[in-house]
Formats: sequence, C-alpha cells, structure tokens
Amino acid sequence: MPKTHYLNVKYGIGHLVLPLGLLLCWNAHATLETEPSGLEVSPGPGQLSLSELPFNAPASDVLVTDLDKDGRLDLAFTSHGGNFSQVFFQRDPRRFESGPKSEAVGYHPGNLLEVRHEKGSSLLMSAEGAGRLYTLALAENGELSVAAEARVPFPRFTASFRWPEWGLGMAVAPFSPPSVMLLKEYDPIDVKAASRVNLPLKGTAFPLQSIAIADLDGDDVDEIILPFHQRGMLRVIRYPGPEGEIKVDSLWQTPSLGTVKHVAVADVNGDGRVDLLAPQESPKPGGIDKAFINLLLNKGNREFELIELEFPSKPRAEGGMPGIRGLDTAVDQDGKRYILAAGYDAYVLYQLASNVPLGSIPSRNLPFAAREAIFEVLLKDVDGDGWLDAVVARGRDESAGLVIYGPLWDNFHEYAEGEMKTP
Repeated sequence: MPKTHYLNVKYGIGHLVLPLGLLLCWNAHATLETEPSGLEVSPGPGQLSLSELPFNAPASDVLVTDLDKDGRLDLAFTSHGGNFSQVFFQRDPRRFESGPKSEAVGYHPGNLLEVRHEKGSSLLMSAEGAGRLYTLALAENGELSVAAEARVPFPRFTASFRWPEWGLGMAVAPFSPPSVMLLKEYDPIDVKAASRVNLPLKGTAFPLQSIAIADLDGDDVDEIILPFHQRGMLRVIRYPGPEGEIKVDSLWQTPSLGTVKHVAVADVNGDGRVDLLAPQESPKPGGIDKAFINLLLNKGNREFELIELEFPSKPRAEGGMPGIRGLDTAVDQDGKRYILAAGYDAYVLYQLASNVPLGSIPSRNLPFAAREAIFEVLLKDVDGDGWLDAVVARGRDESAGLVIYGPLWDNFHEYAEGEMKTP
C-alpha cells in the first residue's frame, strides 16, 4: 500500500514551495505529515492555487474524466518513454489519491481515451509497442489492466468520430508508416470492427502526432483533421456518403503554418461554426523569430480566414526558444472564452470577449521556473467550483502532473504581481 501524504495549511505571510509534492502556496505556511495509504495532495478549495501530482516520469498524455463514477473528475497520466500509466482519483475537491503504476499499457504507450458506445463507456489505449488497441479495465485501487485487445499496426494516437451508418468510428494514426486507419462500427468490448480502411498519407515522411475531430460543415457529421507535423499543413477526411470513396483532402496549406503538431477545435467567435486553432510548435521556416497561434475562422463553404495570435516568448538570441507545445480553449464561468497555450518557458492565457477584436486580445503570462517540454494542456473544471482549471502533462522526471486552479485570469495576475514562477 503506498503512503498517504497529508498537507495541513495554516494562513500566514509569504509563500512556500514544498519539496515533496512541490505545491506552491501563497499567503500560507504548511506542515507535512505521513500515514500509510494512497498519496493525497491539496487540502481543499480556496487554500492552494496549484498542485503538482507525483507522476514520476515525463508525462506524454493526460486524460481528465470521472473514472470511478463518484461525480468528481479524476486524472490519468501516461508516459510514452516510461511505459506506464497512473490514475489519480480526486477523493475531495483538490485532494487526490494515487493508484499504482500500470505497466499493462505496454512499451511506448500512446494516448489514453474514453469512448462512449451502445454498451456503455470504455477506456482505450493506443499500445504502440504491442501493436494493439487495448480496452482497459480499471480496478478499485486505480490499476489498469488489459480486458481485450485488437490488432492494429503500431497505434500512436487514436480518436473517435461519428459518421452515418458507421456506429462508433475510430481513427488510428500509427507510428509507421505515415497513414491513418479508420475502423467502422468498432466494438470496444468484443474488439471487432465491421471493416477497416487504411489511407496512406502522401507528401510527408513523418507520422501523425495527433488527430482532431470537428463538425466543420455544421451537418452533424464529423470531419477528421490531420496536422502534418513537419510540413505545416492540415489535411482532412470527410464523410463521402454511403458509396463514395474515402480520401485525404487538403484543408489548409498556405500561407505556411510553421510546424504544427496538433489542432484545437472550438467556436471561437460565437458565430455557430467550429473554428480551428493550430499552434506553431516552431516558427515558420525563414520567418521571424516568433511563434503564433494560427486561428482559422470558419467562414462556411469550406473557407477559412487566418488570424495570427502572437505567442510572447524570448527570441533565440536572448536564450529563448519560440514555439508552442500545447494549447486548449474553453468558456469559463464569467462567460468569456480563454485560450491557454504553453511554450518552453511560460504559459500564456488569452481572454476573448465579444467587444475585443481577435487580433488584439489581452493575455497574461505565467513563467516557468526553468525551461521544460510540455506535452499537453487541458482546460477543465477539475475541482467542481465552476471555474476552469489548467491540467498539464510535463516532460520532467518527477511530479510531472500539474493542476493550476481557477479563476485562471485572476490567478495568473496574482502570480505575475508577486513575481512568482511555477515550479
């Protein structure tokens, strides 16, 4: 049984970075006690602004969902290089209990996702090294095990989609070769598909790093969006109709997007159409030493308008590394949309409002204590207080899981005013 770590917080002056759990507090002093059981961090709402979860390997993926069906969101981190996943149950708001390391996900696991289907819901793992799409079982203590498996060539990333007469569709991106496989009427329990369609990706020698799903045409039929990582282009797979040919088409190619690793989808300007946000992991080739969020506003009729949101970062000449490692967007309790982007040395939070032009929206920065690689950021109301929180999968060897609690716009300001940095 792992140990339980209780954090008792008393109000005081100043801030403290705890060496175990590394929880950053302001206006608080803390003492640490231990008892046998699972690991718990954070004492409750209103007392701490962030929690570092003891996922002790570079976190390449994070899933946020109610795993134990108790009404609270839980977290599950995966390490591609560490070859395991680990569940953190939220027992009370901001108090987590860790499960054991789950090595059943195999060598070089990809993304963990939850899919809903006619028989309920299932946890699926893209088990790249095993060449399988695993259906996982969750034990009461948080351990993950393989309940069923389907043979799929080297799956690195998987996403679910909905097409007419396709039931639960799955889009699978393998590590090699550059391609995408579509599974029709996939059954995660019996691990069977009615058919498989394999689509080679021409024009790139690199595998897909992610897949985005969005109803771009507003017809209640999903489009499958493929970011070509090294080519700075977006491709799309559209539903071809009952008898049509499934093919990969160009979605956006010029001007160059820079290196785009993933895409976020949302109705950014509130016009009822789904827009795309394509952050540059590195600047445009031959361009200025800056990175941008490429906001593609959906104008209808399969046309997009490009708006570039500058991502503030130090230029290389000053020791910086321009680029955006992760991005998510959501509407918060105040009715405003926020975009959270993570670079190599800071998080940047953008605030969108109906009376502010998209080209000049305000932003607030939260710098890192040291440069590091971020693999994923998500905006979710983790603690259930109504405000969005930031969940981050970080590429560090210890305490790679991070939750920054909301209201984020206010808390980013307090961090900046106090000249504090995240650990």
